[in-house]
Amino acid sequence: MSQSNNIKIIFFGLVMGPILFIILQLTMLSKREIFPNESYGLFGLVLAICGISLGIFIPYFLNKNNSSSTSNDTGSQYQTIKIIQWAILEGSSMANLVFHYLTGDMKNLYLAVILIVVLISRYPSESEKDKLFPNT
Repeated sequence: MSQSNNIKIIFFGLVMGPILFIILQLTMLSKREIFPNESYGLFGLVLAICGISLGIFIPYFLNKNNSSSTSNDTGSQYQTIKIIQWAILEGSSMANLVFHYLTGDMKNLYLAVILIVVLISRYPSESEKDKLFPNT
């Protein structure tokens, strides 16, 4: 299996986690005890802002030493950068989903959906790889 296929499988796995948790929450777990707490809403908002910011800009922060990279090396560097980027976005969305589960606050659910949309928009592409590693 090629490296390109591996990264796409990892991507779909990371996207499906929060989506399946939303479906589970809104169907089977809808009748649950709720613990209202405003601090979760604020913490979820901070996580969402940090997650989106890091999710968009982390490839450029992690890609400082790309001038001496070979073709095979850039493929693995790109895969590592993308996995870190997706993990940050997926972790932020899952935290907001847990906050929604605990408090029932719809703001956390909306933030999680926004984070999932940003995560989906970070799908791996050759054009992004070429932009990050122009010399290869």
